[in-house]
Amino acid sequence: MAQWCTVEEKMSNVIAVMTRKGGQGKTTIATHLAVRLAQWVAAEGKRVLLVDTDPQGHAAAALGVDAGGRCVGDLLLGKRTFKETVLSANRPDVPRPNLYVVPADSRLSQSRSRLERDIVLDMMQEGRRYKGPQMDEVLERALGPYLSLFEYVILDCPPSMANLEAATFKITRWAVVPARMAYLDSHGARLNLDDVTAAQDSGYGVRIAAVVPTFYRERELVARGQLGRFREVYGERLVAEPIPQSAAVEQAQASGQRTLFELDMDLRLPVTQAMDSLARRVRAL
Repeated sequence: MAQWCTVEEKMSNVIAVMTRKGGQGKTTIATHLAVRLAQWVAAEGKRVLLVDTDPQGHAAAALGVDAGGRCVGDLLLGKRTFKETVLSANRPDVPRPNLYVVPADSRLSQSRSRLERDIVLDMMQEGRRYKGPQMDEVLERALGPYLSLFEYVILDCPPSMANLEAATFKITRWAVVPARMAYLDSHGARLNLDDVTAAQDSGYGVRIAAVVPTFYRERELVARGQLGRFREVYGERLVAEPIPQSAAVEQAQASGQRTLFELDMDLRLPVTQAMDSLARRVRAL
């Protein structure tokens, strides 16, 4: 049975991986964080939850999990319960006994629009008072009773959070912002940091855990210069170890929807080491 926890407890273990632009490695980072953290807390009997709030719905597929038509949008609309929406990421060939996923698909876009429409229409009805959740409460209402069941909750956020942005910030304590090592992509990272600052000004408790340089090519002068600018702008402490561009990520996916931690278990590859470093950074929060 789900156990209620305080607002502070709800937020303490929720990490949102967010970016304003696609193609930054967001889902790759979210799935790797979820798998690595789950590996570390398994011996303690603790669990990790990965929640996909991106209508592209890649999180479950990246882990080789069949969503079976489940979508977080149905949970938000009250069409399904949490128990009916959550899936185990455990597989006979890739053991993940303590990792769970709430999947998404393209229907999530429609669900977000319907939620906002219903709230606005109900509040416009003369003589009626809307008693349902506001848009910034929908994730808290859907996930809040269950957050204490998991040691970590990772949110894989869409490039455009639109009307779920406030709801995400309301339940999130830490934000991880991946940014490809290119000039225009660094601008997207700046926008994400501005979003977090605005959320803090609105009273939300979210903080930046790390800006993560992705698709880093150390041999290229442009990439090294961009990394240097990141560190100047955001500070050495905020910029995580860069994730190198590597074919190993796709090779892991091609080898049965595995993460690097399930293919390169000895952490021999630089890209696996960098992912491990990021997971350790999150665990130390």
